[in-house]
Order: sequence, then C-alpha cells, then structure tokens
Amino acid sequence: MRKAWLLAGVVSAAVMTSGCVIVVADEDGAKMNFAETRQGEFILLDRNGDYSRIGGDTNLRGRVGGDVSLLSGDVDMDDITIGGELSIAAGDVNFTGRVDGDASIAGGDVTFDGFAGRDLSIAAGELMVRGTIEGDGSFAAANMHIDAEIHRELNAQADDMYVAGRVDDRIQLVAADEIRRRRSDDPSHGRIELDGEIANGGEVCARTLIIGPQARINGTLLVWTEDAPRVDGSARVEDLRFTPREGRDCDRYVD
Repeated sequence: MRKAWLLAGVVSAAVMTSGCVIVVADEDGAKMNFAETRQGEFILLDRNGDYSRIGGDTNLRGRVGGDVSLLSGDVDMDDITIGGELSIAAGDVNFTGRVDGDASIAGGDVTFDGFAGRDLSIAAGELMVRGTIEGDGSFAAANMHIDAEIHRELNAQADDMYVAGRVDDRIQLVAADEIRRRRSDDPSHGRIELDGEIANGGEVCARTLIIGPQARINGTLLVWTEDAPRVDGSARVEDLRFTPREGRDCDRYVD
C-alpha cells in the first residue's frame, strides 16, 4: 500500500503544534524570515524559493516556485501553484490548485481538488480527491471518495470507499483488511463501490464490492469478497475473477 500508509503517524504532532514560525529558503540556500502579504485571512505568496511553516492554522494563496512544507493546525490552500514538492502534516486540509512535484498529505478531513504533477499520497480520516494525478495515487482513510483522473496506479485502503473517474493503470483496493468486528450490523463496513474507468484491471479485497453503471473495467480484475460482487447491468467488465474471502484477512490475498 506504499507511501500513504507511512504518513498517518505524523498527524497528531501536527495537530498539537502551536505558535507560528516561518522559514523560507531562496534559490541560493540562504534562510530568512519572510514578510507576509495578506489577502483577507490568506497569506498571499509570490516567490521562487521554498516555503516552510510550523504552527497554527495556515491559509495560503498564490505561487511558490520551490517546495512547500507545512506542520500546522488546519490548512486551507486556495488556488495555489507550487513548482516543487508539497508536504503537509496538519489537522483538516483543503487544497485547490496545482503542485508540479510529489505531494504528501496527512490530516483529519482532507480534500484535494487540483493537479498533481507526480505522485499523490494522502492519509486521512475523511478523504475526497478530485482533479488530475499524473503519477500514482496512494490513499488511506476511514471513508474515501475518489473522483479523479489518475494516470498511473491507484492504491487505496479505507473502511468505506467510492471510486469513480479514470485510472490509466492498475488498481489495488482494500476495505476491511481484517474481518473481525461489525460483520453484520454495519453494511458500510468493508464496502467498495467502483463506478469509473479502469484501464488495466487489478485487485480488490473487501467485504462487499458494488460495480456501478458507469464502470468500464478493462483487463483482469481479481476480487476477494464475502459474497459475489454486485454488478450493474450497464457496467462493462472485461474479466472479473471472484474468489470467496471466507473471513480471511486481505493480506492473505493482496501484497
């Protein structure tokens, strides 16, 4: 499940951080305090170097030519352009804009609605992803809604997952990794709904798999669920291979 799983451990540190310290590195590597320009509640940035901030809630707009690194309370990034990489460990995170490099986010409720030029990795409680991802998408959350164009692979783990949009390579999706609680009293526990385009099949392990009317799945899709997948009559699935899960953990089937 790759990089997103590694981010979860830093969330509590971000939420507990207090104060406000800003360190910015220019192209020559010199570090200096940055005089902020404000637009209402937002810090308005227009610079070629890197931008780093520790502490407090952070609201950003504008352009950063280098990398952005935030260890904050809540983060709101609105219509922002980042030429380098993005790293956030925070409370709740809302991102709209563009990041040209890799992006890694760890937070509570996270919404990403924009463009990622390379890989996007997110660990969250509640997660919404829209927009375009040029690299891999790696996501972990309790509840997850993905409606994006992902130009490489999608790797995701959630208790309740909805996937629409388009994935140009393989998927690997896991819900209810261990079947040991709430097996019958919560129908959303361990549910995955697929209602998008998948170019190259993949693997799904869950309690329940629903394949919706907009689904177009090419290649071989290996499925391990408690009962046979529910496939809408309008869906198109090239090669679905179902194996009953029989209460076994997903790590028996999916690496």
